[in-house]
Amino acid sequence: LLSQPLSDNAWLTSAKQAQELIKNAPNIILIPKLEIRELVAFYQMAQMLIYPSFYEGFGLPVVEAFTTHCPVITSHRGSLAEVAGHAALIVNPENESEIAQAIQKISQNPKLSQQLIDKGKKKAQQFNWALTAEKTYQVYVEALNT
Repeated sequence: LLSQPLSDNAWLTSAKQAQELIKNAPNIILIPKLEIRELVAFYQMAQMLIYPSFYEGFGLPVVEAFTTHCPVITSHRGSLAEVAGHAALIVNPENESEIAQAIQKISQNPKLSQQLIDKGKKKAQQFNWALTAEKTYQVYVEALNT
């Protein structure tokens, strides 16, 4: 992926554009790398995770937020809506007003925030390494038996 020219890699191009747009923004702090315990603390202190991604393979930040009891707003793109299910507010990442409305809903409605946290905790239980390994093993067993 990184060996591709920047012009051929949509994700890198948009990341560079975003960095340019926010580099002088006074309310945005870029954090280069966090230890796991620091990341967990950020999620736990956050009022919500706003993750309107355009390009996503799985959506690990959504599951991380669920496990740390952080309400989520995410995109309908890629796998995110499927990963989040009804445990997050799903938005069009190109619609700023839809994103703003979702932020306002969570900010102004503690009951909704708690409902999303509760649903997120349940949804996160579907994603664990032991279950993934077991399901992968079962696929191999079935493939070998055919």
